[in-house]
Amino acid sequence: MTVLSVITEKEQAALKQFREKLSGHVKKADQNEDMELLRWLRARDLNSDKAEEMYRKSMSWREKNNIDELGKDMNLDEYLIQKMPIRFSNDKQGTTVCIFRFGRWDMKSLLQEGYRDRMLMYVFKYIELYIRHSNSTTIAQNKATQLCMMVDFDMFSMKQALCQQ
Repeated sequence: MTVLSVITEKEQAALKQFREKLSGHVKKADQNEDMELLRWLRARDLNSDKAEEMYRKSMSWREKNNIDELGKDMNLDEYLIQKMPIRFSNDKQGTTVCIFRFGRWDMKSLLQEGYRDRMLMYVFKYIELYIRHSNSTTIAQNKATQLCMMVDFDMFSMKQALCQQ
């Protein structure tokens, strides 16, 4: 089974139109990734105008926040790893699932210690690493167009939510 065999005729037509709208604005590495671009279309019910708007806003945000640089190194803050556990698992189909163990995060002390911005970048970095990992793997020889992230609230307490910071 090839990647193109999972794209319907309607999706192929929408994809062609979407590519034309993004010509000159999509990174060269992305131009050959039909499934990557198809994610944007599927998220907007194959409406290429809405998909283009979402894509451009996302790319602008990524550039503004230097997100592409986050995933270039694997160095993660050991203190944040301890205080904000995130783990990966696989579902029954072998898809990697990112699990944010939110109930075990010591947000109150991290916020009181002034880690707010570093906490956000830590989460963004994990998400970026997860996306890169998912993009590099195939499921039944087809590129995944959706990701699965779970938030585990086990052990969550109102004490964390009521932190003034």
